[in-house]
Amino acid sequence: MGILKNIFRYLDIKNKKRFIRQNPILNMQYEMQTRIRDGLIKKLLVYRLANSNIPTFKNMRESILSELGFGQTYRIEEILGFFVEELYKTSSEMDLLRFPESTIATISEAYHMILRNDQHMDKTLIFQMLDKQRNSNHLKSFRSQELNLENYIIHVLKSENRNDLDKLESDDFLKKQIKIADNFGMDTKARQVMLNL
Repeated sequence: MGILKNIFRYLDIKNKKRFIRQNPILNMQYEMQTRIRDGLIKKLLVYRLANSNIPTFKNMRESILSELGFGQTYRIEEILGFFVEELYKTSSEMDLLRFPESTIATISEAYHMILRNDQHMDKTLIFQMLDKQRNSNHLKSFRSQELNLENYIIHVLKSENRNDLDKLESDDFLKKQIKIADNFGMDTKARQVMLNL
């Protein structure tokens, strides 16, 4: 998805439309990957809204639940899901990409795409490819932690959000979100459902 996204980013509107007309299969693949990634971001945002102890999110959750007042016929996650859908409709792509959930989903999806293409690829090479897709060199400052998806994503979040570390959830909370993303990356049925929504 990183390659396609980069192609689309550098094409102007006219050339993008021509590229899409001339490459319908690539465009369809890009649209499918975008829908899956966006669905995962929404899932992670709902989890955060439902479970965060950061005062901003706790207050937002209480406000949403009292304002929407759907009663007992809906679970909290479903109510918050309505809110997240509206948030998605009214936010720019740049605003959405600022959420840590976007970073988690994007890295996890790229990681699983690489694994689907080559299950026996060297672990270090996978993370070098992820760094390259992000136009970064996070591995250089990774230090002696075990190199795995969980540690890599937390390292990226902390490196890219140095000025906003107080707004990030705890490492334990982030690990739960990463586990959700990791499980989703391996769950072909859930991914197919996301495509059919």
